[in-house]
Amino acid sequence: MVKTRAEMRFSFPAVLALILCTDTKGAALMCLLACALHETGHIAVMYAMGCPPERITLYGGGMKLTGGGKNIPVIISGCAVNFLLFAAFYFFGGNYDFRLFGMINLLTGIFNLMPVCPFDGYNLLEKLMIKRFPPERAIFVMKTVEIVACIVISPLIILFFLDGNVNFSSVVFLFYLFVVDIIENL
Repeated sequence: MVKTRAEMRFSFPAVLALILCTDTKGAALMCLLACALHETGHIAVMYAMGCPPERITLYGGGMKLTGGGKNIPVIISGCAVNFLLFAAFYFFGGNYDFRLFGMINLLTGIFNLMPVCPFDGYNLLEKLMIKRFPPERAIFVMKTVEIVACIVISPLIILFFLDGNVNFSSVVFLFYLFVVDIIENL
């Protein structure tokens, strides 16, 4: 049986502190809970399929699961949890906070479906491309989709920030993810 190890990098509490200190709407804890439940969905399916993660790493970009297999049910399980929570809290939750938590889960699920590494959308696209194309062609398609997604997403984030609809910590977090992705792909 595989023992799951857990570790936390310094960047995790640093980014967590930044998010909590810059949260002006009081939704940071709901966002963190939605992210934790998303990752719990992945972990639960890994255990259910008999392939638990070897390591869980908390870092500035969130949580990274190592080992345990990246099959399609594992990949989609995190977003599936978010979409189920959206439906439950948005449509059946009575007050504003429940509906807000539902919307946060919807956005978390959609955000994780972006075809940008290390998100679930990238991993899902990778699995589908490898089944359809030879490896070299699949890698080319993946990188092309990822670059196009970054080109489309980046100006949208800046526009939302300038319009006041996205807080500063979200912009910093997304910039950090894109920089990490570029560095890892060099």
